[in-house]
Amino acid sequence: MSAIALDPLIAEAQRRSRRRRNRWAAAAVVVVVLAGASLGGWAARSGGRDSFVLGSPGSVSHVMARVDIAAARGQRNVDFVDSSDGVTWVSAEGRGGMWLTSNQGRSWRAAGTRSAAAFVATVHVDRRHGWMSGIDGIDRTTDGGRTWQHVIPPGCAHTCEGFSLSFLDARHGFAIAGGSAPNNFFRTGDGGVTWQLVSRPSISSGQPISFVNHAEGFGGHGIQPELYWGPTIGDLYRTIDGGRTWSPYTISGSDSPVEFPIRSFGRTVVLVQNGECGSNCLDENPGTVWVSRDAGAHWVGHPIPLPTARSDYPGLVSSVSVVSPHVWFFALGRQLWTTTDGGAHWRAISVQGLPSHEGISKISFTSSRAGWAILPVAQYRETLFRTTDGGRHWAAAGPPKPKRRAHR
Repeated sequence: MSAIALDPLIAEAQRRSRRRRNRWAAAAVVVVVLAGASLGGWAARSGGRDSFVLGSPGSVSHVMARVDIAAARGQRNVDFVDSSDGVTWVSAEGRGGMWLTSNQGRSWRAAGTRSAAAFVATVHVDRRHGWMSGIDGIDRTTDGGRTWQHVIPPGCAHTCEGFSLSFLDARHGFAIAGGSAPNNFFRTGDGGVTWQLVSRPSISSGQPISFVNHAEGFGGHGIQPELYWGPTIGDLYRTIDGGRTWSPYTISGSDSPVEFPIRSFGRTVVLVQNGECGSNCLDENPGTVWVSRDAGAHWVGHPIPLPTARSDYPGLVSSVSVVSPHVWFFALGRQLWTTTDGGAHWRAISVQGLPSHEGISKISFTSSRAGWAILPVAQYRETLFRTTDGGRHWAAAGPPKPKRRAHR
């Protein structure tokens, strides 16, 4: 990927930061051209790679896009989406809190936790068992999010915050928290009912942790600047003794930052590393997807595909979704790429019609066909969309807004 000088990166991040701060003060003016880019019918483009382009204005697909955008107005404004084990989590801005669905968005349930607005970490191992980072502890559910229990690990009352979580199954998990005290790393063997302090490591509490088994896991030390806009990135750390000790870890000698969270499928680990960059710059776009079949002892790298036209890309918003060791999706600006053979071949799905500096903000796929994306549909507003055909067509499918009562 192309390197990005820090000054333009920071300037663009500042612009996006101002936009988010003014989100509620600005009028929501619908930008129909965004609808066309996100939702329209698609026609195959002849020649070259297997890709798709949006139908022309006035076509049936363009009219369908207008209809879907109208539906999006009834959805909550969202800024985060993630999926694991059949459950999709969404954070809705303002007082929207956390929402989850286990049926691909046909219905949504509010995560009525004590700390519904805290979404540093959400983890599900099945449709019943899940955990969420709380204010000074961890919220757990055993009934699919209908009820929650708040647990404070030892020594964390009024001191811990920003929990990162990783669970191997419904009983065994790990957590790291920061706050006013040194970082605290915990483990549990009873589903989070009780926690035991393991160590006080130097890895960042704000970085997601990913454990492959009871001994081997990965964490990070945050390096992104304050105004960085994109996925969580950091230096990679590894433990082989259950979190008692952590060591800096490089892959093939590269010290480029790694994107979190890291996905594991048994002993197979898949992680995304940013592109190489020289001094005084930061390439915040992913450059390589690395796969290890032995919990991180050996790796094979697969480069992310380059955009077809670099000049059309702001290069500041990208997202990778790892569905399995073989199925990955990559979004950058106006394009969505997918591979079903672990990076050996990529298919580009071209999205046209988005205005400058706009594109897909976040993707999270649950299979090679079903997935989620956060897309801008109006000024200062982003909405959740769902696809069931591998990213070719999208429809608004986020948590609904509460209906206003009619004035008498």
